[in-house]
Amino acid sequence: MYVHRASPLSLSSFVEFVRYGLNSFRDEKEVGDIVPVDNTPFDLRNSTILGEGIKAVSKFDDKGGYDHNFCIINSCDEDLTFVARVEHPISGIALEVHADQPGVQFYTGNGLSNATVGKGSTPYSKHGAFCLETQNYPDAVNHVCDHIDNYSFFVDLNS
Repeated sequence: MYVHRASPLSLSSFVEFVRYGLNSFRDEKEVGDIVPVDNTPFDLRNSTILGEGIKAVSKFDDKGGYDHNFCIINSCDEDLTFVARVEHPISGIALEVHADQPGVQFYTGNGLSNATVGKGSTPYSKHGAFCLETQNYPDAVNHVCDHIDNYSFFVDLNS
């Protein structure tokens, strides 16, 4: 979504995830552990004001906001799993994400600066946008897949 005027999806928007754990990291590398998010700023299973969450999570690391991979529990058993809902309560505008991937990277524009200018000479400011990127877990190729029988492939060696 490109916005060239004040966006209704702001830091006062609410974000809500369901059924999540958090991939644990050490020195910016995933270590393969899924850690619970209970009673942390990473627990987004109930409505959370984005701006407040960004401030709270910034106390845990130097990323300056959310830039973390969340685990969608049981997502491989369903065609599409509800992942997240973001809404702006005043305008009523909402975004829902459904996915067939086991993880979602949640990024809150921590690296944006006013140096990048967009449409209508509008600067892209820090935390001026967010991404919900559904994906496999980071570093998944280096870990055994428990759900390998869910996938199949066919190779035609005669073509």
